[in-house]
Amino acid sequence: MALAIDHREEIEVYAGNRGHICIKQKSYNDEYMTIIVHPDDIPSLIYHLNQECKEALAIREAIKLEPQENQ
Repeated sequence: MALAIDHREEIEVYAGNRGHICIKQKSYNDEYMTIIVHPDDIPSLIYHLNQECKEALAIREAIKLEPQENQ
């Protein structure tokens, strides 16, 4: 039986100097990627992240991947 281990980088979330929410993560090639979100969009983003999380967990269950902490 094969074992799948997900590789995840650290995610940094902070308020930018212009009042936006910034989400920063190192990519697979060691470059940083940043997503900048207006504060008014955070409730909608959280809603959609929760919806996608449900779908992602269902997919993981369907392919029998074990949930990991801090997802």
